[in-house]
Amino acid sequence: MPSPSVPIIIPALLIMATSVSILSTDLYTPSLPHLQGVFDTDAGRVQLTMTLNLVAYALAQLFYGPLSDRIGRRPVLLAGMIGFAVASIACAAAGSIEGLIAARVLQGLTACAEAVVGYAVIRELYDEARAVRVFAAYGMAIALAPAVGPVIGGHMHVWLGWRSNFVLLTLLIVVVILLLWRFLPETLQT
Repeated sequence: MPSPSVPIIIPALLIMATSVSILSTDLYTPSLPHLQGVFDTDAGRVQLTMTLNLVAYALAQLFYGPLSDRIGRRPVLLAGMIGFAVASIACAAAGSIEGLIAARVLQGLTACAEAVVGYAVIRELYDEARAVRVFAAYGMAIALAPAVGPVIGGHMHVWLGWRSNFVLLTLLIVVVILLLWRFLPETLQT
C-alpha cells in the first residue's frame, strides 16, 4: 500500500504511463503484415518500425536519468509523455513507410521517459518496503501489457484500421498527462 501521504492516484498513473509506453510496441503488431500493402513496401522495411523503435528506446534511457537528476523528475516525465503523444499522432498520420519509421523512432525516444523517471519518482516517494510493493504492481503491469496488447491491437485493426492503434495510445497518454500534471509533485530533492 502507498504511504498515507502519497495519493494512490500517483503510482496508478505512473503504472498506466509505463503500460502505455509498453503497449506502443505490442499494440500494432497484428497490423505489421498489412502495412506492406498499405505502403507498398517489403517486410524488412516494415520490421524497421519495430527494430528502430526498440533501439531508440534503449539508447534514450541513457539520457533521461541524468536529465531528470539535473532539471527535475516532473518536467522530464511530462515532456517525455507529451513527446510520446506527438509521436503517436505522427505514427497515425504517417503517409509513407519512411514517415512511420521516423515517427516510431521518435516514439521510442520518448516512450522510455515513463519507465526511467517513473522508477525514480517511486524511490523518492516511498520508503523501501512500500516501494517494493509499488514495484511489484509495476512488474504485473509490465508483464500484462505485452500479453493484452496484440489482442486489443488485432481488434482495433479489424474494426478501425491500423492507425486506430496509435490514436488509442494518444488518447490514453493524454489522459495520463493531464492527471499527472494535476497530481504529481516534483520529487527530486535538491
